[in-house]
Amino acid sequence: GRAGNEGLQNLAINAAVVAVSGTILRQDTRAENSRLERIKRGAELAALRLRLSAGGEIESGFDASGDATPVTSAIVPMSRLRKQKQVLVVTAGEPVLRDMLEQLATTPIGEDLDLWDVVVVPVPLKRGAPWSSGFDAEAAGAQLPRSLAPPAAVEPWQDFLAAEIAQAEKQGIDVEAKGFHLVVRTNGRIGGRVSGMPGWGGIIASLASSMPNKLDRALEPAGVRAGR
Repeated sequence: GRAGNEGLQNLAINAAVVAVSGTILRQDTRAENSRLERIKRGAELAALRLRLSAGGEIESGFDASGDATPVTSAIVPMSRLRKQKQVLVVTAGEPVLRDMLEQLATTPIGEDLDLWDVVVVPVPLKRGAPWSSGFDAEAAGAQLPRSLAPPAAVEPWQDFLAAEIAQAEKQGIDVEAKGFHLVVRTNGRIGGRVSGMPGWGGIIASLASSMPNKLDRALEPAGVRAGR
């Protein structure tokens, strides 16, 4: 009778509550797993080591050691660049990467990126390939810019990028032919995953508009170049 109907209604309500609670719990678990994965990836990225080019200084005052001496021509972890440099981690097939290195070394772009505290890390897509991808700066009569920071060892960078590359290829991106790059912000977090090679002009213009206090620093060397 009536008591039986109320019992069924209560049972249905309880089942609905349990179902909703289960859904919320699964969502919370997924969110927590995602957060933990981001933390893990962030720690892996911070530990990756790169080689600062000659003269490519970073202020070591941000280092836990308290050493106030600038670091030059040294192998440092990515964590040392926090609060000081924006990093572009670029991967592609060797011909594409070689063209990028040549462009950075033989045009003012490499210098301009250094003026705006941008560091470029070239990582070849092919396992066993050197970071230089066959580019010889000396043979080209050029000098590698301070904005270029090669991996201290290529393989750990390739290992880190493997998941990013797999995801990009799932989306139909031809990483070998077109390239792919990560934008690592000054807080050490990945701020963008971008198909193709970096658009240097747009990057420099964006930085110039967002950091007007550095215009004097940028314009003075540009004036020196123009006066040569």
